[in-house]
Parts: sequence; C-alpha cells; structure tokens
Amino acid sequence: MNEDWSILLSFFPDKWEELAVTTNAIKGLRKGKDTENYLRTLLLHLACGYSMRETAAKAKLAGLADISAVALLGRL
Repeated sequence: MNEDWSILLSFFPDKWEELAVTTNAIKGLRKGKDTENYLRTLLLHLACGYSMRETAAKAKLAGLADISAVALLGRL
C-alpha cells in the first residue's frame, strides 16, 4: 500500500497539509489525527470506487484509520 504513495505525493502542491487546514478540507478531523492517513482513506473511496463500508474496512486493515462507514460519510 505504501509503494506508490510517495509518487502520488510528489504531485501534491508544497505545503498541501497546511492548505488542507486553511481550506477546511479536513474539517471535523480530531486533533492529533494524521492528515495524510485521512487523505489516503478518502482516496480509497474516491479513487478506487469502494463503498463506505469497504473503505472503512480496508483503512482499518491497512492501519490508516479506525473509522466507521457512517463517520466516513459524514466527513465527505
């Protein structure tokens, strides 16, 4: 799961994490949570076309996030 992540990140703008905060793209993310893992979880759903339930399960198995399908839907 990590092999292509660094390549994908190379296409992101500099300071993308700060941009995510200032544009409220990560609104609702609790303090201390990893912005990068949150983004990866959302991309599982958006880019791969997984259902919310599949996304939540795959994110948990990969160690990205422990989130329910309902909570993920709320964040989208």
